[in-house]
Amino acid sequence: METYTLREAAAATGTSQEALRKRVDRGTIRSVKREGVRRIPRSELERAGLRVGEPAEAGDVVRELTDTIRRQEQELAALRALPERVEDVRREREQEAERRAEEAQAAATAEAEARQAVEAEAEAAGQAVAEARAWQGRVARAGWRERRRMLRELRAERAA
Repeated sequence: METYTLREAAAATGTSQEALRKRVDRGTIRSVKREGVRRIPRSELERAGLRVGEPAEAGDVVRELTDTIRRQEQELAALRALPERVEDVRREREQEAERRAEEAQAAATAEAEARQAVEAEAEAAGQAVAEARAWQGRVARAGWRERRRMLRELRAERAA
């Protein structure tokens, strides 16, 4: 395994010793210590995207930097759009919550109306039962002539 000191790696890659030291300190480039000297394997330099041995051509560097800038511009545009998207999602959730509240209110109103209708029907049925019992009592107390008259009245009411 071929390794370089910081000075050798800086010369081989065309970067400064300080830049390499900072990368090693951040952990973006791994290094090993041999006999108290920090050494960087060639494979680590290549993995980090640093060219070893041959100086980079200016066109390659410019092309890489241009690609990096384009990629970062796209990332920045996506990041700038995030607050707007977050606001859209927040508005959608508020509208959904309002819609659900309205639906719950409508359901509660419908339930109350249905309960009132059932209570009205029960009250009407109770009145009909009371009237039927009253008729039954009158019929029980009446004589045969009165019963015939009552039967005629009842038939006339039903016919009308």
